[in-house]
Amino acid sequence: MRRNIPKIQQSKKCEYCKKEFMPSLNLIIEADGDYWHKLDRIKKKDKAENAYLKKCGFNLMRWRGADILNDINNLSKQLDNYS
Repeated sequence: MRRNIPKIQQSKKCEYCKKEFMPSLNLIIEADGDYWHKLDRIKKKDKAENAYLKKCGFNLMRWRGADILNDINNLSKQLDNYS
């Protein structure tokens, strides 16, 4: 199934913007691995990163690895609804 999804690129606008970035939506998509992002120190880092990105004016979506592998259609619908 092909969707009309805007081009994704890496951004260098701020310290954390090394992930997927959709300029037309000012949206950063983070793909969080299930193992690492359950660790307390990583959760703390993610929380700080979220706050920083929002302060920089970015929109943010975080997708879990298991959802990317097992439920990509739902994530794609979320993206469709976002735009």
